[in-house]
Amino acid sequence: MNHSHGTHPDHLPALDGLRGLAIVCVLAHNLAPLEHAQGLAKALQMAFDLGWVGVQLFFALSGYLITHSLLLSKQRPDRVRHFFMRRALRILPLYYGGLLLCLVLLPAAGRVLPGFEADVRHQAWHWLFVSNWAPAFVGGFTGLPHDWSLAVEEQFYLLWPWVVWRCSVRQLLCVCAGLMVAAPACRACMLALGAPAEWVYQASTSRMDALAAGAAVAAWLQMPSGPWHARINKRAVAGLALALLVMGVAGSGSLFARTTPRGQVVGYTALALLSGLAVLATVNWQPCRLQNQLLCALGKYSFCIYLIHKPLHDLFGLPWLQGQGWAATASAGIALAYLAAAGALCLAMAWFTYHAYEKRFLALKRQV
Repeated sequence: MNHSHGTHPDHLPALDGLRGLAIVCVLAHNLAPLEHAQGLAKALQMAFDLGWVGVQLFFALSGYLITHSLLLSKQRPDRVRHFFMRRALRILPLYYGGLLLCLVLLPAAGRVLPGFEADVRHQAWHWLFVSNWAPAFVGGFTGLPHDWSLAVEEQFYLLWPWVVWRCSVRQLLCVCAGLMVAAPACRACMLALGAPAEWVYQASTSRMDALAAGAAVAAWLQMPSGPWHARINKRAVAGLALALLVMGVAGSGSLFARTTPRGQVVGYTALALLSGLAVLATVNWQPCRLQNQLLCALGKYSFCIYLIHKPLHDLFGLPWLQGQGWAATASAGIALAYLAAAGALCLAMAWFTYHAYEKRFLALKRQV
């Protein structure tokens, strides 16, 4: 797909596909019952462990989409209301609805879900979108441990609009470059001060480079320098991606380990840049493979899938796997079958939730 002068359609199916690919990675990382597997299943588990990179891809996508939206609304007199109302309608009904059910209504009825005790006791961290900082103060959460990434994004939504609206496109690119340098420095400082790896993993400062990489793509495509399709060479992008992959693996000392010091300092930034390139390639060329119907459906409903997949697994899937003796040592075939079944269930529930509840709030976005 050709784009000129930094413009493109408001909705790109290929971006839904890229988002769908990201949620598949997250599901593989969180749901695969292969922790102590052997043989072929062990090799599969090593691949599934890499699924955490899906979160990095989500951050780059958010950085791109939010920055693109902010740049388009820059001249609107009601830009503040427009942006924050639309974000609230997208995030709060589904997210707060889940919190209301799990942390308020069920406990009020005397039914605290297993593993949700700390979440209920310290639920303000969830409601205020600061749960990613909670491990440093009140300990981690086991009921909704994955909400940390939503907290990072909400903090980004609160701060980033004021940066975009005050900067020219060139200045914005400089800010993004600065953030991509600052993020690994922050992670290195946290590790040097003795912060646990999980704290580093969840800190908002640790994810600035992924968000900035996506934002930089949006800013670069808005540069008033002529048709971008004539200036973006596929071979150059592919070569740069390969170089980043090699340097990231070499610099992190492993295949993007999630919690090793070198992986967290070097690997995270390499993945952030790779994710930014993936967004750039998707926006500019819209590969047909990412417009696959299933991937696009997973992308469309990925927010709800992300919210429900971990509680469903912990409350229902994991006990069933334990009853079968497969909780950590399933064969490769059983693990793949479970992942497919769990993913299909999450997709079905997300589809129902979207059409029965979520889209009524999303429809209100047209009025703001």
